[in-house]
Amino acid sequence: MKKPKKIYVFISLMFLLSTPLLATIRYVTQTGSGNFSGVSWVNSSNDLQAMINASLDGDEIWVKHGTYYPSVYPSGCAGCSSPRDYTFLMKSGVKIYGQFAGTESSITERVLGVGESVLSGDLTNDGINTNNAYHVVSFVNIYSPATTLDGFTIKNGHANINSSISIPFGTTLYTYNRNWGGGVLFIRSRGLLTNCSVVNNYATYGGGLLNSNISYPTITNSIFVGNSAVDGAGIYNHVNSSPAIIYTTIANNIASSAGGGMYNYDNSNPEIQNTIIWNNTSPTFGGIANNGGTPVVSYSIVQNGNSPCSNCPNTNGNANPLFKNSSDPDGPDNIWGSTDDGLELIVTSPAIEAAFGSPVAGTDITGQVRHFDNPLRYKIAFFADIGAYENHDTNPIIIYVNGSLTTGANNGTSWSNAYRGTNALQNALAASKEGNHIWVAAGNYKPSAYPIGCAGCSSNRDFSFHLKDGVKMYGGFIGTETNINQRFLNTYETRLDGNINNPEDDTDNVRHVIVSVSDRNLTGLDGFTILNGGDYTSSGSSSITVESRQLNYGEGGGIISVFSEFSFSNLKIIKNRSKHGAGLYIKYTYNDIPFENCFFSENKATDFGGGLYCININSNIILKKCIFERNESHIGGAFYSTVANIFAENSVFHGNVSGTTGGFGSALYISQSNVELNHCTVSGNISNTPTREAIYVGIDSEFSFNNSILWGNHDGVSPTAVEKHSSGILNTEKSIFEGGITPCTSCPNSNGNIDPKLANVFNAAGPDNIWKTFDDGLVPTSNSPAINAGTITPSGSLLADIRNVSKQGSAREIGAYEFHPLHDCLSQRFLADKPLASGNYEAGHTLLSIANINSGNTVTLTTSREIVLLPGFKAENGAVFSASIGNNCLLATE
Repeated sequence: MKKPKKIYVFISLMFLLSTPLLATIRYVTQTGSGNFSGVSWVNSSNDLQAMINASLDGDEIWVKHGTYYPSVYPSGCAGCSSPRDYTFLMKSGVKIYGQFAGTESSITERVLGVGESVLSGDLTNDGINTNNAYHVVSFVNIYSPATTLDGFTIKNGHANINSSISIPFGTTLYTYNRNWGGGVLFIRSRGLLTNCSVVNNYATYGGGLLNSNISYPTITNSIFVGNSAVDGAGIYNHVNSSPAIIYTTIANNIASSAGGGMYNYDNSNPEIQNTIIWNNTSPTFGGIANNGGTPVVSYSIVQNGNSPCSNCPNTNGNANPLFKNSSDPDGPDNIWGSTDDGLELIVTSPAIEAAFGSPVAGTDITGQVRHFDNPLRYKIAFFADIGAYENHDTNPIIIYVNGSLTTGANNGTSWSNAYRGTNALQNALAASKEGNHIWVAAGNYKPSAYPIGCAGCSSNRDFSFHLKDGVKMYGGFIGTETNINQRFLNTYETRLDGNINNPEDDTDNVRHVIVSVSDRNLTGLDGFTILNGGDYTSSGSSSITVESRQLNYGEGGGIISVFSEFSFSNLKIIKNRSKHGAGLYIKYTYNDIPFENCFFSENKATDFGGGLYCININSNIILKKCIFERNESHIGGAFYSTVANIFAENSVFHGNVSGTTGGFGSALYISQSNVELNHCTVSGNISNTPTREAIYVGIDSEFSFNNSILWGNHDGVSPTAVEKHSSGILNTEKSIFEGGITPCTSCPNSNGNIDPKLANVFNAAGPDNIWKTFDDGLVPTSNSPAINAGTITPSGSLLADIRNVSKQGSAREIGAYEFHPLHDCLSQRFLADKPLASGNYEAGHTLLSIANINSGNTVTLTTSREIVLLPGFKAENGAVFSASIGNNCLLATE
């Protein structure tokens, strides 16, 4: 029974030994109040030094917003002779906190970055530096590392006299110079300086701060800005002094000799971690000057670099941190350490999420949480930002790219300052972070760098645009837009071009224009043309390794994706070549991959999958309103699928080609896959192997063909349809199927074998040669059996066709297109195939016409965007023709 009591007594004694007895909080305000005793806010003191002197080890002092000036000499000072020797002299173990509103009852109620608690050396408040205190704050013989100065702006110290004073501690006399440390001075001391702004101080040595005579303070979440000195304008470390400087920003300091940011002298070896030293000036060593000192630098940005620099951006740390506005470091509110400060980081800063592993509080200098979890991101950001400020943008962060731009800051922060030049997009990708959006103006962009961390990359053929996890890229801009919906995708083309060498030789193009490895579902591409990538000559074993994944040379000329999740919209993937998946190669994924409004054309694979190759997909590939045309491969002209699930709706497979001697599936080849086509049109696909069909349903596969048209495909001898392995399953419902098939549930003509009567299967894109317009040749004519013969299920997106034309009547047409008379003015375009009577013809988007205007008729074409007069348009003599801008779409009359 005695054992527990002994343990209890032991624990109690240990608690008493480790915790100050009767720790006291003292309160300080600028004017003081009540009886000025400092025992409460109501009875606050106006004498900060008196409260320091009265405090014991472990006591706290809370200081309200306001400006405070030192008013007494250090106790026992020898040599002090004028008010300039006044200083706030710290006391060992005492913790001083600023930035209180004056009502708080708990330190957790303190809000940083709203107002300032200023410790100023401008004793006479006259702006004359030669009247200022030599040292605003002094740590002398401070032996306790718990001694704290937290939440203050320290300014206007002016240490410019080459003479000294001495302070006694017991029998020891500590002597230091009046030209050391204008803002803060550490003499044989430890302690913590945190959440402080040390600004606009001067000293011969150490304008902002000087450490001397074996001083080891810890400096965190602080800034040193606008200080000046002969040497070490920001910080001077002198004689065996090695502070720990963590999550700190040292900027805009000026040294007339050396060390604009920092000077390290005589065995002073500071530990610099998660810190920015940038934009400091000096005739020599603007960043760090070393004279017998060796800093230990990691996870930091250092002006002019430092060697070694462990885990630093740009290897040696010499990477512009991209401050928001370094010319206005305290921001529009003129409050240091607030969220509008100009030393915050812009969205493309290399400092964002580049810090790691420091024993610092979980907030930055403004009180904002570190390791910020942006709600736009799918995972917690495990890395904080380098420097005193944490970026807290919660909007989609936009990085702008315009390769043709010739002016601006070239930092991606706006259209006028967009990344520019031949490496514009590559630089934007390098600067992007998870949650960013990249907006790319029209133009031709070519890969110019290896994928990040590439193993095996050896020539410029290994260059690619390496997608960033959680970054979305948008093309199709003119370069003035403020909203994504303002793009003109068909007018302003943004091309990602793999033809980086001889333009007449496709054997020296990049092997993969786009590389996506282990990206997650917030990664995306929208509004690009991806072309001229691929390698169809290398051996199958040739590869590179990116993010620990093998990428084979002969796979994915346009895009290669391994273990990724993404969304693709409004893409044109054209004229790529490889062995497998010339347009796009996808391998391994665990979430659905959506494609919408994507166009695969003239991609050529020597072996499998001209347009698209899918393998080992444990989720769904979803194709909506996509077109595969004139792609070519020995097997699977449009796409090849093995061990995958693919769902396509409102899509077209036309003019794709499979090879000679054993070429399977001029349109589709599937093996061990589940594939469904719903409201699709498969036509004009060509097999160069006699008796081979347009669609091959291979081993252990199930193919569902619903509300779709399979017509006009051939092998050069006879029409082709579907070939099936004995273990394959084919389901057909409400479809038109050349040659017929049984069973064919609710199909026209019972077995689906009926001419769909399409407008012109030999000119599928129509007279304008533009897909998804109202003259497309795969539109059903007025007597087509496809009209009102399909269903809307299973997806609500099927309420409109591939052109976004809404269904007419109670049912959808079979195939990808709804029927509309040519002369109808619809929601997007207007097209007339006969003379136009007098009147105003309007369209909501782009107006197209091939009509004549007869003599005597007056015709006005009105649209909200553009009018295209196609070949054949003619206004006869005596006709009146005009064009104007409008918003509504009216039905034209005959």
